[in-house]
Amino acid sequence: MMMTFVSKLPVKTMTLKQFHELVSFVYPVSDFPNQPVTMISQGYILMKENILAYHIEEDSMCDLIFDKSQSELYLGFESKKNAPFQFLDLLFHRQLIEKDNELMIQEKPHFYKTEQIPQLNHLPYLLFKKGAVKQEMIETCASLLKGMVHVVSVEGKTYAPIYVNLFNQDLMRFSQYKNESDASFIQRIVVKIQNYMSKRVFVMPFNMNELYQQCLFSAIEASKSQEEAMLEYYDKKLNVLENDKQKLIAHIEAMSSQIELLHYQIEEIEERLKKNNQYPILFKGSEPEKYPGEQKDMILDIIRDELKIERDPLKVQLLNEIVNENPAVGKRKEMLEEIYRILISCSQLTERQFVELARVGVYLEKKSTKHIYGDFFQDTRYKQPVSSTSSDVNVGHQIYRTVRNLFF
Repeated sequence: MMMTFVSKLPVKTMTLKQFHELVSFVYPVSDFPNQPVTMISQGYILMKENILAYHIEEDSMCDLIFDKSQSELYLGFESKKNAPFQFLDLLFHRQLIEKDNELMIQEKPHFYKTEQIPQLNHLPYLLFKKGAVKQEMIETCASLLKGMVHVVSVEGKTYAPIYVNLFNQDLMRFSQYKNESDASFIQRIVVKIQNYMSKRVFVMPFNMNELYQQCLFSAIEASKSQEEAMLEYYDKKLNVLENDKQKLIAHIEAMSSQIELLHYQIEEIEERLKKNNQYPILFKGSEPEKYPGEQKDMILDIIRDELKIERDPLKVQLLNEIVNENPAVGKRKEMLEEIYRILISCSQLTERQFVELARVGVYLEKKSTKHIYGDFFQDTRYKQPVSSTSSDVNVGHQIYRTVRNLFF
């Protein structure tokens, strides 16, 4: 599909990156390009020295070319289709379009008392003789043709009531047909001007096809100059990957040997489970342990106490088997020894003893001068009174025995 330029506009000074940010407000472009040719989802972006160009294909094709060195914007659109002016609207809104000599490029008509329009460098003008058509028709033309021509309303002698002064100084005259509606008349003016504007072509570097070829050639040349460095880089990466591969192979072999050993151990354990009918002697309940091995050590201590009084030889043998096959974790014993150390030498509890006991899970709270209430690991379900008096020299022994009986 042929693309030609319909507008060449002077814009205020800005960087290529600032222009890219403006485009991104209207069109789905990627981050600021870092190479001559960047493909996007709906077209491509070209960058060459001070030129940044966008080819975008949405409902219709659109080209935006910004020349930073000249501060000029070239707008190109698909032939025989109305130009999508969303981007132009943004430039108007942000006041980024410069004047065409003394005439501001705008979407409203200009008014002059005589036919003394300034010399224009960028856009031709559509001239209406005041009173020839309705004012709202002039304003509609100005809105539809913004950025393509200046719309001017003048008083005084003119060549015709309505005409366009083109770039080649030819005149395009208009007059309303006898039975033609206002809307149809305006549409005919707009379409005829757009058709003329779509035939204009600017010289390089603003031909998008040639610019694309130049940027593509630059990208290829840059790629060739970097090819050797890239090959060396990937060669080093391959060497690193090969070393990692050998390490992984060695690791896999070591893991395979370990897995094989574990298989033998599992088979041995399975044999032992079969001999024990595949069931543990006891199942733990849902009550969580307050310290490691609490339930196991507690049961083993109960069994040992039972062994001291049991007289049945069969029971003694079975209980001894259980004790011998299940070594204690030892945390229970350690905690009791620590509690004993804290309490054994005190005749009266102080704040220091309260803090040290809390570290091993025994939380004591003084409710009165004679009674202390305690719980184990702040489990309030088992809060118990601990009797003591300040004159009792054995208060440490008493509290230790009470804590051991209640919580251990």
